[in-house]
Parts: sequence; C-alpha cells; structure tokens
Amino acid sequence: MHQLPEALAAVNQAQALIPNSPAPLVLRGEIELSGNDWRAALADQNAALALAPMTIPP
Repeated sequence: MHQLPEALAAVNQAQALIPNSPAPLVLRGEIELSGNDWRAALADQNAALALAPMTIPP
C-alpha cells in the first residue's frame, strides 16, 4: 500500500507511451482500487472499456 505513488507513476508513464492501449488503464484502475480511490478506478476502467470493449474480461 505504501508503494502506490510509485506504481501509479510507472503506469502513467506506460499510458503515455501506449495511449491507445487499455492495459495501462486497467492496471491503473486496479492500483487505484487498492488505494480506495473508487471514482478514479471507475473512470479508468470505463476508459479502458471504451478503447477496447472486447478485450476486457467480465
């Protein structure tokens, strides 16, 4: 839990490098959930789903 800022920074960098991929958004959403940031997590999961609706597992 104490490494959330570092994890988010790394995922944000990945998102900048591959902006059309849902993977960084899904991972960032999972990290945000672990930090109890439900709104940000939901926004990232929805953005990932909009990018690739058939690649996100139910």
